[in-house]
Amino acid sequence: MDLEFLHTLDVQILGAVAVAIVAIVIGAVFLFSSKKPKGCLDPENFKQFKLVKRVQLSHNVAKFTFALPTPTSVLGLPIGQHISCKGKDGQGEEVIKPYTPTTLDSDVGQFELVIKMYPQGRMSHHFRELQVGDYLAVKGPKGRFRYQPGQVRVFGMLAGGSGITPMFQVARAILENPNDKTKVHLIYANVTYEDILLKEELDTLAERYSSHFNVYYVLNQVSCLSYARQFYCYLFLLFICLICSLYCLPFFIIETLVFSRSWCREVLEDCNLLSSFFYDFFPCSATFPNTIDSGESPCLAWLYIEKYTSTATPPNPTPTSMKSAHNLLGHKDCAGHNLR
Repeated sequence: MDLEFLHTLDVQILGAVAVAIVAIVIGAVFLFSSKKPKGCLDPENFKQFKLVKRVQLSHNVAKFTFALPTPTSVLGLPIGQHISCKGKDGQGEEVIKPYTPTTLDSDVGQFELVIKMYPQGRMSHHFRELQVGDYLAVKGPKGRFRYQPGQVRVFGMLAGGSGITPMFQVARAILENPNDKTKVHLIYANVTYEDILLKEELDTLAERYSSHFNVYYVLNQVSCLSYARQFYCYLFLLFICLICSLYCLPFFIIETLVFSRSWCREVLEDCNLLSSFFYDFFPCSATFPNTIDSGESPCLAWLYIEKYTSTATPPNPTPTSMKSAHNLLGHKDCAGHNLR
């Protein structure tokens, strides 16, 4: 009887030990898998990343793919922040410039930069010379902006030219997170249709997440459209600011060659909205007139679709009339490109 009891007790103990071991193993696996991998960036020191692929998207735009140390490595860049890249200009002098990858940490093993290379750009020279197998010096993360999922109900974005990359990064992070129900409205301005960066990727996001993402393309040179009228950027941005203020929407502005620091601040100060907006200005090398609404040289124009004669004097834009600018959606330019 005693032996039988001891045998039963041994079996129970062994069973309990086995259950405990299984629980420990499962717990360890869960903790290991849920632990966020350490990023490859260093905020204080430049690290070298190898260029493994270069795709020329147009005569002055290319997509650069850089390898991370292992196939499972992540860059470790918080949403809304950027990196500093170091290179040499045409005179061999060191130059450092901020860029935002179009990839997220969900894109393991690599990161991508879509770069527009300007003829006189100092860092542009470095990227033009960069070939597969070369290394790029990168430091980061940089920037004050940090996005938290569900932080806001609706996110308004205004981007110009290469300033689309930070917007694309944030929009992707929001839309690809099933737990983030934030809606994103992006207004993207360029000089010509050919200048639009990441259009295919943006259109894919707009189609895939149609209930949460809208993108509006704005062009400056559209003389071939018979019913187009241009409004200066000052009035356009003023209108957008007032709408965002009315609906308490956050509005994220990135300075590029299209949007300058001085007049963005001027407009917001005029609206008494400066304290309500977040800024993360990138270096701007363009020169803009001090008086934006002087009629001399518009930096940006909103395409306004309406029947009128070229000799007619356009009325002053009002919030009501400017709403019809949404007619731009689905319109084609003279080359047959669909602007939506």
